[in-house]
Parts: sequence; structure tokens; C-alpha cells
Amino acid sequence: MTAAELLLVLAAIAVGSAIKGATGVGLPLLATPALALFVGVEEAVVVIALPNLATNTWLLVHHWRGRAEVSALGLLILAGLAGVAVGTVALTTVPERGLSLVLAALVIAYLALRWRRPDLRLSAEANRVLSPFVGAGSGLLQGATGISAPVVATYAHWLGLSRDGYVFTVAVLFQLFGVAHVLAIAAGGLYTSERLLAAGLALVPTLLALPVGMWLGARLGHRGFDRAVLGVLVLLAASLVVRAGWPA
Repeated sequence: MTAAELLLVLAAIAVGSAIKGATGVGLPLLATPALALFVGVEEAVVVIALPNLATNTWLLVHHWRGRAEVSALGLLILAGLAGVAVGTVALTTVPERGLSLVLAALVIAYLALRWRRPDLRLSAEANRVLSPFVGAGSGLLQGATGISAPVVATYAHWLGLSRDGYVFTVAVLFQLFGVAHVLAIAAGGLYTSERLLAAGLALVPTLLALPVGMWLGARLGHRGFDRAVLGVLVLLAASLVVRAGWPA
């Protein structure tokens, strides 16, 4: 990797970390594809897993007061952890193109629904029914690609939470999936000294940019935060389509 390519990757990590600080989502969305351009998908997923774990820890502590809004997480978490294990095993064999296109279609469908029904919220009963399916899907995606945000962010936004509640919800899910993911990566022997060094380097722009995003997010207001999350979902859908290699 040349110096220019390294700067590009570090910039993508910093921007992704700032977006994550503001909205709870964003680091793997930008950092993993940027790094994968130069070192491959598997390498990128393994390297970004540790910095992403650090951001989730910080956001969990900062938004701890939002825990009172969280409900029906038990089945979602259990199903998600099982999905992470399966997805990590399938890391090199999962049909990523088809999976990415399906996820992009789901996110786009949700955005279209929110455009037509901006006040639509997921009911408590529907949440209990959907939570294990959301958990399994997001865990599988986390294990296979290192990015579970398309499912987790869409689901949490549908719940209609405050900023603290939303960021805490996505952070607690990302953290649980992230810990399981890192343990599965380590158990699979995918961490090497070079990959650990790269993860340590990636931590520098991550931890510098995250508080900047948190500061900006605190000044958005409820409506501004809602629009910011919807913007991230649009970016997620677009990145999934590009990730699938379409249009080719």
C-alpha cells in the first residue's frame, strides 16, 4: 500500500468514526470497503473489527441513560450471537453479492415506507415477533461481512427512540455482535501480528474522530438527528448496491 492509499484509508476511517459518533452507525460502512480495495475483504473485516469494538464501548458509556428505552432485546441478542458464529464460519464462502442486494432492497423499502408514513413506528407486539429474526439476520451479516448496520440501524430507527435510546440500542447490539465476532476471528486463527498492528494503527483516527462526531450529534436536535440517521440509511443502501458490484 502506497502512502497515498494509506492516507485515503485513514481518512475513510476518520470520517466513518465521526459519523458513528454522531449517529451510532458509520465506521465499518466506510472503513471496511475502503480498506478492502487494497487488502481484500477478509483482511479488512478482521482489521476493522477491533477499532469498531472500541467505538461501541465509548458510545455505550456515553449514552448509558438511553438504556431505559430498550426492550425486547433478549431473543434478538441470542439469535444475533448465533448468527455471528455461523456468519464467521462462512466468511470466505457467503454469496456476498446476493446478500448485499437483498439487504439494500430491504433498507430502500423501509426508507420508502418512512417517506410515505413518517410517523410509522414498530409496535411492542410486532417488536417481540420480529426481534429474533432481526437478531439472526444482523448477526449473520456481522460474521460474514463485518457490517450489520443495514439491519440493526433500520430496526432501531423503526422503534422511534430518542437519540440516547437509539445510539444505546445500536451500540449494545454492535458491541455484543462485535465481541462475538472478534472471539470467532481469534478462534479461527485469522489474527496475525501484521493484522493486529494494522488494527492498532486504525485506532488512531478512530479515537480522534469519534468525539468530534459525538459533539456534532449532540447539537442536531431530535429532528436533525432523525434526518441524519435516515441519511446514513440512504448511504448504507447505496454502499450495499456498490458492494454487490451493481451496476457492472
